[in-house]
Amino acid sequence: MARTVDKELTCPSCGVVVAHATYRRTLLPPGGLELRTPEGAPVVPESVALQLQRARERDDLDAVGFLQRHLTELVVELRCRNDHRTLRTVPQLVRAVREARGQWVDLSSSR
Repeated sequence: MARTVDKELTCPSCGVVVAHATYRRTLLPPGGLELRTPEGAPVVPESVALQLQRARERDDLDAVGFLQRHLTELVVELRCRNDHRTLRTVPQLVRAVREARGQWVDLSSSR
């Protein structure tokens, strides 16, 4: 039986919860990670191409640089209620969830 881990992901800028993460040691969903917004809506990883297009349209050079370093990964954009955006790859999120000691996952250390 797969072990399930539930954690709250927090915004690296302000500390509010940006997503609830459920990690199961399985192949599906990608990386065994399921994400939901604080309101309960699913957060779906996307290809870098879609994220890169949006980042270029916003002239977000930090995001463009991050995405260009992770061209082969699925990426998640997490937004907090204070309008901060956090980009992380699925492997980065899985690692952060697995390594977090408590209930809260600080995404500032998962880059």
